[in-house]
Amino acid sequence: MPLAPAAHKSGLLQSVALADHPPLVLKDGSMLKVRISLYSVNPVGTTNWTAMVGDSGNYSSPVIGLDGSVYMESAEMWNLSAFGAGGTQRWIFYFPSSPGDSAAIGRNGTVYISAGPLYAFTPDGTNLWAAGNQSQFDGPPVIGKDGTIYAAGWGSHTLFAITRM
Repeated sequence: MPLAPAAHKSGLLQSVALADHPPLVLKDGSMLKVRISLYSVNPVGTTNWTAMVGDSGNYSSPVIGLDGSVYMESAEMWNLSAFGAGGTQRWIFYFPSSPGDSAAIGRNGTVYISAGPLYAFTPDGTNLWAAGNQSQFDGPPVIGKDGTIYAAGWGSHTLFAITRM
């Protein structure tokens, strides 16, 4: 990933860019990245804000909701966390098993994530439903144009299509 000359002066931006998962680049050019903490870094490499996430770094890439909230899962802590646009933690949900990967955001703001079952949450953290059994899904869900949610089966890698409930 090439860095702009001003960014070469920032060790933080370099460490964010070289971390395990790719950063989420926002419309204004700033980046969101998880590396022990959740960082918001502006295009010149200075930190907008930092949020502590309490894990050793086994995270998915963050995703951003329709209201600007940031969602990320922790495979090590078995949870999904939501942060406000300024880095304040809004809510956290603990799963009975490890989540598979990044969440997906539906047209209405619903947050979908695989963690054994496929879960659906409102932006405020209310668990709407869970579909499947404790070890059925493990990959990141993908949402089709018609609202169908696609998720890979754990182990078999069978592709499942889940209609909105």
